Formats: sequence, structure tokens, C-alpha cells
Amino acid sequence: TITQEEEEYDNLNIYTDQNQDQNDINTSSKVKQIYYYHVQVQKAIRNLSQTIEVDFRHVQQYDTSSNLVILLITQFFRFLTYLEKAVKMLFEQINSNYVKEHPGQYHISFKNVSEHKKIRQLRSIELGKLISINGTITRSSEVKPELIKGTFICKMCNSAIKNVEQQFRYTEPKVCSNLNCNNHNKWELLEEESVFSDWQKLKVQENPNDIPTGSMPRTIDVILRNELVEKAKPGDKCNFMGTLIVVPDIT
Repeated sequence: TITQEEEEYDNLNIYTDQNQDQNDINTSSKVKQIYYYHVQVQKAIRNLSQTIEVDFRHVQQYDTSSNLVILLITQFFRFLTYLEKAVKMLFEQINSNYVKEHPGQYHISFKNVSEHKKIRQLRSIELGKLISINGTITRSSEVKPELIKGTFICKMCNSAIKNVEQQFRYTEPKVCSNLNCNNHNKWELLEEESVFSDWQKLKVQENPNDIPTGSMPRTIDVILRNELVEKAKPGDKCNFMGTLIVVPDIT
């Protein structure tokens, strides 16, 4: 099925001449893609969104050398922070006032990712890669706030330590930034200066046609964040695009 966004992309009027050489045609295609994402950012701003969805086929068309495509697929988690910074820069270029009014994190999501895996095929070699899986949602949690970057106050000297990234669990600073302070474990979270996001966990089971005869169905936990929460419910068959991570089992 053709989505509304794909139809709009196809209908963009970027002039190409039949006598153009291949380089000129490639340039026209890239101009068309850039304009398309400018339009998507403008739509996101109207919807008070801070996320842009990228069609991975556009990346493949744009990157004729395939270097970027290979890096995104094989080292997606490593480059995710830089991709999100690029998204924020694009929003700033189009509407700097919007970014000033919405100073939080900006996000990127992908669709039509070519690297598809079955749930029972997932192994440690897939960690950090950009992949897609499909399955049926069997359970969903309530939406919770998740701490992304914390600002902490030292209880010994009142120094503030900002932007402490959370490593999939509550993570405090290891040492106070004040050289005259020796604090390692006495911290207070300053919520009003920390960055939070919405968080939801789904239990996803592989589809019946992916289950070998005589085997039990496999399941995997899928974490949704930000604007993706509450977009699906138990019983829905969904295609998920993201990266495989290891979450510490903290009891």
C-alpha cells in the first residue's frame, strides 16, 4: 500500500529533462528528497512533534556509494546521538523559534528498513544494528516517564552536574565535578532540569508462520518511546524498526 507521504513524495514537481545525464538526474532526485524532508519537518512543527520519520529507501537512493547505508545498518546505535543532533539542526534551520520553545530531545525514526530478521534469528551479532522485526503484540505496559538525561545536585557542596546520560537504568554521577569535593554517592536528582521521555514496554510474539513445526513461539520485549507510545495494542500485528540492545536485569 502507498502511504500519503509516499504519494506526496512522488508528486513533488522537480523538473528533469530527458536529455539530462545521470549525474544531473541524481542531483534532481537529491533535491527532491531534501525538499520532502523540509515539508515533513513543517508538518511535525504544526503537530507539535519533535520526531521526523525517514524512509530508508531515500537513504539508499541518496547514498550512491552505500557507505552511509552500511554504517547506519551495522552501527546504528553508535551513531543515533549524532542523527538526533542532525534532526534538531534541521528543525532549527527551518524554524529556530520552535526549537527555542521546545528545547528537549529531537528524534529520528526509520521505515522500510531492508535488514529484516525473524524474532528467533536475533543473536548477539545483531546488537546495535538497525533491523526490522514483525510479530503480534501479546501484552503492553502502562506508559511511564523515563529519565534520559539527569541533572544532579551534590549533597556535600551543592554543585550541579548536568546531562548525565542514563545507561538503561538509573545512573548517578561517579564523582563530583568540584575538585575540592570527594563525593561519590550522595546525590539529589533535579527533576525540573532533567530530560524525561514517555516509555512503554510491549511483549511481542513471533507470527505463526515463523514458528517451526513442534516449537514453542518465541517472544521479545520491545521498548517504545516518545510519540510511539500507545500507538499499538495487544492483538495488533506490527512491523518494528529499531536496534537490539541488552538491558541489565536489575532486581
